[in-house]
Amino acid sequence: MSIPTPLKAQGPYWRTSWYDDEGVRRWKNFGSVMKVKKTDATAKYETWLQVFHTDEAVRNPNRTGLTVEALADQYQAHADTYYRRPDGKPTREATNIKHALGHATSVCGDLLATEFTPVKFREVRQAMIDRKLARRTINQRMTKIRRAFKWGVSHELVSANIWHALEAVEALKYGRTVAKETKAVKGAPVAHIEKVRPEVSAPVRAMIDLQLLTGMRPGEVRIMRGCDLDMNGASWRYLPEHHKTEHHGNERCIVLGPQAIAIVRPFLVHDLGRYLFRSTHHAATKPCYTRDSYYRAIARACTRAGVPRWSPGQLRHNFGTRMRKAYNLETAQVLLGHAKLETTQVYADRNLSQIREIMEAVG
Repeated sequence: MSIPTPLKAQGPYWRTSWYDDEGVRRWKNFGSVMKVKKTDATAKYETWLQVFHTDEAVRNPNRTGLTVEALADQYQAHADTYYRRPDGKPTREATNIKHALGHATSVCGDLLATEFTPVKFREVRQAMIDRKLARRTINQRMTKIRRAFKWGVSHELVSANIWHALEAVEALKYGRTVAKETKAVKGAPVAHIEKVRPEVSAPVRAMIDLQLLTGMRPGEVRIMRGCDLDMNGASWRYLPEHHKTEHHGNERCIVLGPQAIAIVRPFLVHDLGRYLFRSTHHAATKPCYTRDSYYRAIARACTRAGVPRWSPGQLRHNFGTRMRKAYNLETAQVLLGHAKLETTQVYADRNLSQIREIMEAVG
């Protein structure tokens, strides 16, 4: 058995870890980094450390006595290291898992994992309904809670019977629950976009126009670099450094037509590794616009223009709607880079020449 590591921030928590007598790594959480001061977390840690040295049950918790909170802590530690991009930066999935597990621990954290029955799972779901979360959000978080127990099964922390029992709790169905429904995301009104364009900086205006012409995700247009562009031919190919489905092994190829190329050209610099669209206010500290700064730039411009707020994500819907009307749903899915079982990379490659023809005409 090892002694606990010094208290430190790991992911969203103040925590420590140690190995019990069986060589199993154990974790102890002392609060959220965002909500608990380090001095307070340290005080809790030191008090717990005294108990650790005197209480055998603390040093070597019985696996069958694992609580829901302990399982959540161990799965969160796994998620914090597992859900990372190839460059080592964390994805949003670890944060999404944290939110999901928070519901389970707030309602049933002190229960043994063996006591987390379908009835208790429904109580957690009801707590999410009471918090006015949307039906789709609740279903997504229920899936993540189930996944934590599945992970526990794979590490022999809980019985497979527990996880299988949770699988019996169905997702909330449309029209069969009091949970609220989210409004369908629609494209931003063209008139509102036009009023906003004069109110934003040149880099933001370029990103808006590129999204409208190509259907890029906000994250894809923000990280565009010269080194990611194949500039041969009448149309260019853009392979983003990172994209939404890269962890599935998918490759994202965005074709830029003449209009998009004309937008990009003025931003190309000698250093091809530099991000093209940079905020003049944060050029020294930020390599490119962040998700929040891009959103805020548009939101503030909407206020100045006197129009309702719209977000960068809506611009993909503008593009998708235009492509569905001009061509067909199947072509729009490929152009948007949707990951579906039947829309494989082979299918996308097979249609690249067709996509080039379309984007040379419309983009």
